[in-house]
Amino acid sequence: MSLAPYSGPCLITVAGTVIDGKDLACSTLEVRADNVRISRSRIRASGDFAILFRSGTGLVVSESEVTSTSPGAADRAIALWGADATVQDSYVHGTRRGIELGNGARILGNYVDDFVNNSDAHATAILSSGGTRNVVISGNTLGCGTSHCSSAISLYPQNFAGGPNDDIVIDGNLLNGGGFCTYLGYTPAEGERPNTNIRVTDNVFGNKYYPRCGQYGPVASWTPPPTGTGNVWSGNTDASGGPVVASDV
Repeated sequence: MSLAPYSGPCLITVAGTVIDGKDLACSTLEVRADNVRISRSRIRASGDFAILFRSGTGLVVSESEVTSTSPGAADRAIALWGADATVQDSYVHGTRRGIELGNGARILGNYVDDFVNNSDAHATAILSSGGTRNVVISGNTLGCGTSHCSSAISLYPQNFAGGPNDDIVIDGNLLNGGGFCTYLGYTPAEGERPNTNIRVTDNVFGNKYYPRCGQYGPVASWTPPPTGTGNVWSGNTDASGGPVVASDV
């Protein structure tokens, strides 16, 4: 498919805006509107975010490439600060870090990897700093093999960001890289409380970057019930099909 140059604004404020089949080069493509759709497009950025969903609800990014104008030029590929966003069937790469979650996010069938982190910031494919709820992360290929990688998925329940994350499905993904492939726990010494209702099911912990998925293993700081209310770890395997249990560190 041939992409047409995008000539619209880099700040989207009109509800229902549709960007389809476009090649965008913005410092940041910022969305402050409801029900914006970006499809079959390439977003190349050089700012702190390639796509910043600052406010609104219902953003959809599908079948698109999200990257930097040059390797590592943009910091985070996508920040979902608005509600009920969907990122689906897209190729996210070449930034320093990947996708920052928001409430109601749906991250489905994407390839999110191949970052270029030329900073001291900790990289990850998918991140919540805390307070994120009602999320589905399913059917993705998620990796982090650049410098200062924390994990493929990091769910930090930091108090400044809203405390524990809750009601997050992590299902059927291929995960690779980081110190640990997943960080899903909490630090009591810092006054944190555990994430709750985190369901990690039927994922493959691969060996693209390290034999045990992450440099030190597949998972750090998993909190089972009853402390981690509603947390489930089930059906997860390594690259050879063997079981991965939450105590495998």
